Amino acid sequence: MRTCVVHLVLEPEFEGDLTELQRDAHVWLLGTAHNLRLVRTNVETIKSPYQLSICEPNARLLDGLYDSLEEIQDHHGFYDDLGPWREIRVHGLGLDDVDAGRISATLDDRLELDSTPEGFSIRSRAEPRTGAEAPDLRCYALMKESMEQMNLRGAELLDALEAGIVRVAERTASGDWIVNTWVKDAILQLFRTSSIVPKGLEGEPGLFRDKQPLDVRRFDAASNVRIVPGGSAVRRGAHLGPGVVCMPPMYVNLGAFVGAGTMVDSHALIGSCAQIGERVHVSAAAQIGGVLEPPGARPVIIEDGAFIGGGAGIYEGVLIRRGAVIAGGLQLTASTPVFDLVHERELRGTRAAPLEIPANAVVLPGTRPVSSQWGRERGLNQACALIVKYRDEKTDQGTALEEALR
Repeated sequence: MRTCVVHLVLEPEFEGDLTELQRDAHVWLLGTAHNLRLVRTNVETIKSPYQLSICEPNARLLDGLYDSLEEIQDHHGFYDDLGPWREIRVHGLGLDDVDAGRISATLDDRLELDSTPEGFSIRSRAEPRTGAEAPDLRCYALMKESMEQMNLRGAELLDALEAGIVRVAERTASGDWIVNTWVKDAILQLFRTSSIVPKGLEGEPGLFRDKQPLDVRRFDAASNVRIVPGGSAVRRGAHLGPGVVCMPPMYVNLGAFVGAGTMVDSHALIGSCAQIGERVHVSAAAQIGGVLEPPGARPVIIEDGAFIGGGAGIYEGVLIRRGAVIAGGLQLTASTPVFDLVHERELRGTRAAPLEIPANAVVLPGTRPVSSQWGRERGLNQACALIVKYRDEKTDQGTALEEALR
């Protein structure tokens, strides 16, 4: 399958909100690509290019680019006070003389076109700016509303989930997580309306049986996803960002989101709709539970930079904040009691408002005496979790866990 890659390059030292940038880029790329199937999107860091891969690029991409250039020049960042985008690069789709002429004629003297047989770029002639403001997001709000109104279903829904354009849950600028109930509803409808059919794998037709739209995903070099051979599978409708490494065997289910640079180790499970951030380490045999029903329920969420130890289990919508370290073997559910030995407090959750582990907390398995007199007389204890310390910027995950265990 032929692909091209689109990069939107930021101004140096951009100081705006990364989430807003990502959304604004989605709007422009969706408008440009028209009905092309989206393969993936990712923002790696605030100074890195925003990247989109598009499969089977054709003249519609150029038509969309041509039609969108006037709006891009007016609203999307090439000018002094209108946003942080500095350059558009397209690799894998070269321009002929006619197309290059069409696009060049559209640009004014503040922009220039550079075309090669491998691709082309449109960039600002101005000196790089710093501290640019984030683009106007009203367009994104309209686009998001229209996505719901478009009633995304079937292959279109799965494509959007795989691209990361649509997510089951999203983090707001304040740090809260919002569940997109309509996405879960659409996934549940897909299950209800799809028939079960034979599924082939590795040249053996009919080896498995599953819902008709839910094939096993395949990744090419452009995805920059590494899946080591040996029994792993990523189900259709799951997003894996660039730099994700999957060690065999492992499984990622429908609706899951796995951020860039995350490691999913052997025998690990990423359940349906689970949201895994960037640079997370999901250790061997760790289980990240799926939460598909009810539609409004929060999925399990592991934020950026967290470490999930071997054999740990995170279930029932538990939220692990950024940089937290979960020791091997620890089981966390919505209502698991957690005792913070540093701040001398008790953390609890419910099914309606599941447990939340604070950022940078180092959490170990613990026990506490049972409440009944009969149980106390027999020395019985029940499981709990203990926050024994908090990581600082100088302490990596492994060191924090080793120190806590000692």
